[in-house]
Amino acid sequence: VEVNTTACHGILDAAPSYEMARRSFDLLKKLEGWGVNFPLDKSGNYLTLQYHSKGAFLTGMDEPNLKVMMSRRAKDLGVIDINRVMGIELLKEEGRVTGAIGLNVRTGGLVVCQAKAVILASGGTARFTLPNSGHLFGTFDFPGNTGDGYAMAYRAGAGVTGMEHTHRFIHVKDSNMPLMAVAITRGAQVQDVLNNIVMDKNNYANDESPMDNAIETGRGPLRVKLSHLKTEVIDEIQHLLFSTERPVQERFFKNRGIDFHKNDIELGYTECQLCGGHGTTGIVVNEKAETDLPGLYAAGDTACVPRQHLTGALVFGEIAAEQAIKSISFDSKIKMDDRQVQYIEKQRNERFTKTGRDINIRDLEYKMRRLIGDYVVSPKNEYKLRRWFEWSDQFYDEIESQVVVNTPHELARLYEVEHILTCATLSASAALERKES
Repeated sequence: VEVNTTACHGILDAAPSYEMARRSFDLLKKLEGWGVNFPLDKSGNYLTLQYHSKGAFLTGMDEPNLKVMMSRRAKDLGVIDINRVMGIELLKEEGRVTGAIGLNVRTGGLVVCQAKAVILASGGTARFTLPNSGHLFGTFDFPGNTGDGYAMAYRAGAGVTGMEHTHRFIHVKDSNMPLMAVAITRGAQVQDVLNNIVMDKNNYANDESPMDNAIETGRGPLRVKLSHLKTEVIDEIQHLLFSTERPVQERFFKNRGIDFHKNDIELGYTECQLCGGHGTTGIVVNEKAETDLPGLYAAGDTACVPRQHLTGALVFGEIAAEQAIKSISFDSKIKMDDRQVQYIEKQRNERFTKTGRDINIRDLEYKMRRLIGDYVVSPKNEYKLRRWFEWSDQFYDEIESQVVVNTPHELARLYEVEHILTCATLSASAALERKES
């Protein structure tokens, strides 16, 4: 709690962060019981690394099959999974959330779910500004995370906070894939073009300001140097990056002819994003994962538990489930206002047409994300932010009446672009209010 408060410059709700920390070790033991591998050091203790400004308490994990293991356990418990459906709207009745409406991205059909409790866990807004590579989906976080949860919660009346915190990272150039947390904590160095050490494990602490300074003063591009490390350490870094982290990295570096034992790895800025796990953005939740709407809970990057990362996603997923179970014990039947479904259905039908429409969805997304980079992200000023509102009005009009949709996939992308637009407008509004940032 102390180091996250420092990292967030004092803007932190302490109670959820405290609960995350308090329950984290029990969660580790539960995962270990499922077969998840947490490596031990030579003394038989858990391998821990210094990722924060003080205290080496981040536990290493080596488990490429985590998602598969969790999915199988959920199915064993009788969970019904509905794949390729994106959430587009929450259902409400008498001030309570009573379900959600989704869109099948393959067929364009609507999926209506009634529920006594709803947990939003759909990630942050990864597709926000454009990556330097120019590839719309070449983002640091999963590109399918388009702020769906933020937009749905906001429209339903739940509180969101920290939306002005647009942030970017310095990661592997052109791929925008993580490297620093695995490599620097194990002895790698960041060097500038003059071979000065900009960062190593002695001054890392998840603080990229030394690297920002080096780039801004003309000492870039930066690169990660591993060749001075022992062979077994380099092998460990490679193993974690190519298995537990992102297996696609192995193919990326092989195609580039980069050998970790011999070559440095060039770094570059990622796109900007909104994220609860890495940043301070998200739906307002308390230590019980409750939002300020009855029946609605949030977990993971969708919830504002700053810098919670994987630990917080798992802990608050568990908390949200526990609290949801308690809340659904009441006997009253769920009511559903059919007019909400009819409105979404009418909107879907109107968008799924070519009549009088001529703007390609890819062109709209590219232009919109380029202008988010021009007007919404740092460095900020009032003129730029207000200029964004002029553009957002135009984009909303184009989404409703001018974008041509030929396939269900393009229809889903149109909803994604609308969510990105909503998040950008909320971000600009928040930045105007929080002038000190």
